[in-house]
Amino acid sequence: MRGTGIRLRHACDPWPTWPQYRSRNTGLVEGVRRPSTVDFGRVRPLVQPLWDYIQAARRRLHGKDVFVYELTDSLPRFRLVENVLVEASGKAVLDRLSSMDVAALRSTAVLEAADARSIRRHLNLASGRIVLAGYQSDCIDLDVTAAGDAFLVIANTWSPFWTARVDGQTETLIRTNHAQYGLPIGAGTHSVTLAYRPPYDFASMAEIATHVP
Repeated sequence: MRGTGIRLRHACDPWPTWPQYRSRNTGLVEGVRRPSTVDFGRVRPLVQPLWDYIQAARRRLHGKDVFVYELTDSLPRFRLVENVLVEASGKAVLDRLSSMDVAALRSTAVLEAADARSIRRHLNLASGRIVLAGYQSDCIDLDVTAAGDAFLVIANTWSPFWTARVDGQTETLIRTNHAQYGLPIGAGTHSVTLAYRPPYDFASMAEIATHVP
């Protein structure tokens, strides 16, 4: 695999002689074949495919060929941004995001105007510290400390069924960067709980009902 922003951290040993990549358009095997350690001479066109197949089968007996890549330009999943920009429409949000480099994406969130009405402060927001206190597939606990008014970006896929509680109080998550969500945070240290509560989660609905006066 080649591209910017990635670094190979682990490759299988020996390197596979059988090309593993197939074009999604044609279904044909692509990629550069590494030189064989065996010289088949003039019969190579006939013997090489069988040899590759045998080597691939031998490797499968010991498990899958695993390649591990590091994303060198990845953004934190939870981060406090310096600025919140507002655009008129979803398309304008996507256009703005596509024009930003990694540094700008790291420090800026982009909201659609309809979603930004509850944001009181947009520029020169406070920095702080985020600690992941607990993680499950449907519940995330964060300890967030901010020096002043801040905006927390959560790089999870947007869904209206995620809910937020800050220091035990229900808060509204805001659609952010078109496909993620965010949350305004005040100064101080706060306990933030993000929970996934779809309408078919009857157990959660029952639990909420028992706390309704």
